[in-house]
Amino acid sequence: MTHRARHLGMTLLEVILAIALATGVVGGALGFYSHTLDIRARLETEMRRIESQRSVMDMLTNELRRGMSIRFLNMGLEGDVQEMEFPCATLGDYRHIWEPPESTEEPVAPEYDVPVVGYRLRIVEDEETGEEVVVGLERTSQKLPTVQVAEEGEEIESKLLSEHIRFVGFRYWPDEAGVDGMCFNSENHALLFHSGQAIAGALFQDDQFAAAGRTGAEQRQVGIERCKAWLAAREADGFGEF
Repeated sequence: MTHRARHLGMTLLEVILAIALATGVVGGALGFYSHTLDIRARLETEMRRIESQRSVMDMLTNELRRGMSIRFLNMGLEGDVQEMEFPCATLGDYRHIWEPPESTEEPVAPEYDVPVVGYRLRIVEDEETGEEVVVGLERTSQKLPTVQVAEEGEEIESKLLSEHIRFVGFRYWPDEAGVDGMCFNSENHALLFHSGQAIAGALFQDDQFAAAGRTGAEQRQVGIERCKAWLAAREADGFGEF
């Protein structure tokens, strides 16, 4: 009696299925790992943004508490929705008093205990398009408030505090927080505000728009809907100002 030899190897179909299964498992693991890294990167970016905003708010709060007016110079809190400045009581850098003087050193620049500090948006010109771009919030410091005409880089020092803060209370519609004299309801102004809201929201989708209490993505959607409503009204009633 003869017996056929039993083959213990795998057929070609089994090999193909095994490779496909292994590839699927490895691909799924890599995809999950990549997704995890992406979430981690987003969380780290959000944490840096929040930490930056908290740091700026703490600095601004502390300096506002030390703010004062200088009557003989007619100085106090001044500014608008995009910038402000005020005299602030502070301690200067007096370390040079305890250091031995050297004949080759230049005279120590005078310093005042109540510098004029300011917070404003830093706006630069884009090299490619030539348009003005907001890059963040900066702090300025004028150490000698008695100087009548102060110049940037000499009497006034500036430092970029955060690239995450680009808007300070700008209102795109009357339902947003704030008080100003802007005209919202005219036909041409309304379109400008709606389109600006949609564009700004699209550019900074992850940022928080303080006046509206919305994220950039939410602002974009609201702006688009308002643009559609404006176009529908023009189609129904015609143009009144254009």
